[in-house]
Amino acid sequence: MKVMTLPLASALVDMETQVSLVRGSSPFYGVGSNDDYHWGETGAYQQVYREDAIPLGEDASAGDWNAGFLFRSVDIQRVATINEAHLTLTSEDAYSDALNVRIFGAAMPSGIVTPATYTQAGDLVPTLAYVDWSIPSALPWTQYQEVDSPNIASILQELVNRKDWKRKNNMHIYIQDIDTATGSVRKACSIRKSSGVYKPELHVSFMES
Repeated sequence: MKVMTLPLASALVDMETQVSLVRGSSPFYGVGSNDDYHWGETGAYQQVYREDAIPLGEDASAGDWNAGFLFRSVDIQRVATINEAHLTLTSEDAYSDALNVRIFGAAMPSGIVTPATYTQAGDLVPTLAYVDWSIPSALPWTQYQEVDSPNIASILQELVNRKDWKRKNNMHIYIQDIDTATGSVRKACSIRKSSGVYKPELHVSFMES
């Protein structure tokens, strides 16, 4: 069972500029059963799925698996400094396949909803910033193990620097397969698994003025 951490905030003072700074760190989550999803790229699999498990990698039938996550009410002010950020996923089972995936943000206004169709998934506008995530077979996942992505601070920085970003906007992060061998798949728990106990998390360390 996951232990949920509460948001932390501490006030700092920059003695040279006398500007009050606030340091924050908090996990953010989806809140509804539609807030994470996945879609395939081949034939009948060109549709959006919402299931207990979210596949990552490349399936022999579905082709590339891609996944998206909507995090609600991200309480970070515009142009805050993002020090570190990562996704935390929970492995749905035991896996050892090697994966090569790429993480983007959706460079779109707040209030966007998760796509209902393959066409809508293809209409997501990616951030210029992205982070590649290579998971070797030498790093297996065990069932219900929490797994952290690489640092995606550059993606979040681009999003909070947008002119239309406002505090408590929603933030949309998605993962695309880029170079995984066919038949290599790992699965993460979705928000629907076990009533959300293992839901995906977005962890962010940031500084606000």
